[in-house]
This record gives sequence, structure tokens and C-alpha cells, in this order.
Amino acid sequence: MPDGVSIGWTYNPDRAQPFQRPAREPTTDEKIASIDARCAQVLARGAPYGDRRIAIHDTGRTDLGGMATTAIAALAGALSWPENYALGWIAMDNTRVPLPTPADGLAVADAAARYYAAARQRARDLKDQALAAADAAALNAIDINSGWPEA
Repeated sequence: MPDGVSIGWTYNPDRAQPFQRPAREPTTDEKIASIDARCAQVLARGAPYGDRRIAIHDTGRTDLGGMATTAIAALAGALSWPENYALGWIAMDNTRVPLPTPADGLAVADAAARYYAAARQRARDLKDQALAAADAAALNAIDINSGWPEA
């Protein structure tokens, strides 16, 4: 046998590498890291709004919060809706999502916030499952690819 091969390995002479190491079960920390990575992928694709996507990284959410605050103030009559917001929110494809009214601005901010919250809650649910897993089989049974907000 080649060096390093031990009990538990499989052998198949028809494969390019005939000796295969046994599959190692992930640890809880590795499962949580994979959940975090999957959540990051979901968030990176942005929140859907109509036929576009809105960036929801940290800076994007901060900008949306500022715009939403301005929209609330405009709806309350404390200030006018700025022309620069009315021109549109810049989507991830670098096109404008028209925001002719403060309510339109709130609609974009709401869609982004709901998508972000759904992704974060899904990640938390999966992490809770990983932390509660009684054994490696239960940890492996956790499907980290389903249940995320729709694209």
C-alpha cells in the first residue's frame, strides 16, 4: 500500500487515484462557517426589486436607511423629497430605479430590508440547528442550500 493509506480507506483499481481517503464528517464550527459563507453568497446577489437588484452590503444598507429617513420626513411634511432621490436609486446593474415619490423610496428600502432580514434569520436558524445537532449524522442532515429568500 502507498504511504499514508490506512484502515478505512477504499480501493478501486478503475480510478486514477485507486486509494480514497474516507469522508471526514464536518465539525460544528465547519458547518457554521459553511452557513456563514452561504449567507454571504445570498446577500451578495442583492435584494430583488422589480427586475433589478439592490445592493445590501453594509454601505448599501446604510445608504438605504438614510434615504428611508428622508422619505419619512418628506411624507411627514418636514422637508421636500430631494430631486436626486427622485432621479432614482442606483441598482446593482448600474441602472436607475425611479423614485418619483417618498413612498417609492420607502418601497425600495422595505424590499431590501425584508430580504436582508430573511437571509440573516435563515442563517441563524441553520446555526441553531448545527449547535443543537446531537451527532455527525444530524449535522450532515442540515441542508444549508434551501430555505433562503428567493432570488
